[in-house]
Amino acid sequence: AGGRACFFAADLDDEAQCAELVERPAREVGPASVLVNNAVSDAIAEDRPVAQARTPTWERILRTSLLAPMWLCRAAIPHMRRIGRGSIVNVSSRAARRATPGLPAYAAAKGGLEALTRALATDYAADGIRCNTVAPGYVENPARERLGDERRAHFERMHLLRIAQPADVAAAVAWLASRAAELVTGLALPVDGASSTAARTSAFACARTPAGPEVRLSAAAQWSTASIRRARRAVSAGSRPRSGAVRSRSTTSSSRRWRELT
Repeated sequence: AGGRACFFAADLDDEAQCAELVERPAREVGPASVLVNNAVSDAIAEDRPVAQARTPTWERILRTSLLAPMWLCRAAIPHMRRIGRGSIVNVSSRAARRATPGLPAYAAAKGGLEALTRALATDYAADGIRCNTVAPGYVENPARERLGDERRAHFERMHLLRIAQPADVAAAVAWLASRAAELVTGLALPVDGASSTAARTSAFACARTPAGPEVRLSAAAQWSTASIRRARRAVSAGSRPRSGAVRSRSTTSSSRRWRELT
């Protein structure tokens, strides 16, 4: 469309290189009005549950996914202030709100990135600088094309719409960066085919026993899908869950407990 594109490389684990990644384009092309933070560390492959966590792995993941965006924002904000406008888009993940087993450092980094987004939106709105987050879920890429049919079918069932393509995420980023979204700041926009919505709605169940009273599983109690299935089987078998309770594992605690349903 008549624009000019330049490529500049940097190691985002290095604070000085992050600053230079902003300053060099400003000298050669002009100050940036848009910053998109979309880097991820390859240390995610070494992420483990906390009991097996290694400090160097956490440091690498947090450095790339949380510290580097802060460094880049710190360098870019003065330029945005001088031109009187700016848009920062941080690419987070569904994992920030719906953790994936075995990836605690990644979930913590992305949760921190969303908190940083809200802080930036609050601190710099008066300068005409907006900051938002795009939170993709599962996104197609060449590596994932090699998934087996069964595993792919599992991922497809997680989505109310469809599995996202890279272009879907890019379109959301482009919109938030544009002046069409000039009244939008502090937002975390899911781009996940409603898979996070599906996960929340599946936490609700309502059934009736032959005797009539409702058995409710509330989202507030964070019932697991397995617990819902057990409750439904009990109802369909014509029996009321013993003592009005279903044994379940809370998603917020590793201990087993009995929760009253009625």
